[in-house]
Amino acid sequence: VTKEQARATALQRVSGTVLEEEIEKENGKLVWAFDIKDANGKIFDVKVDAKSGAIISADEDKEDDGDKSDNQSRKNKNVFEKMGSGIKNTTAKVYRKITGN
Repeated sequence: VTKEQARATALQRVSGTVLEEEIEKENGKLVWAFDIKDANGKIFDVKVDAKSGAIISADEDKEDDGDKSDNQSRKNKNVFEKMGSGIKNTTAKVYRKITGN
C-alpha cells in the first residue's frame, strides 16, 4: 500500500488535516501512522496496515508532550528538522573554507 493510498484510507476514517505521517514498525508489522487534526481541533493517531491497507487503529491522541499546544510543538519540530540540513551544509562549508579541504 502506498503512502497516498494509506493517507486516503486514514482520512476516510478521520476527516481533517494530516499533521504528520510516517511508516513505522509495530508488533513486527509495517504500518503507516498519521496524526490527523479534525474540525474540532482534536488530534487522532490513525494507523493503517502497510501490507493490507486496513485500518489498525484510530484513536484520539492523548499524548502530552508537556506543551498544551501539540500543533505548535509539531510545527516547531518540523521547522527545526528543516533547519538541521541547512545548518549541516553551512557548517561543512565553513569547515572547508577554514581547513582548505
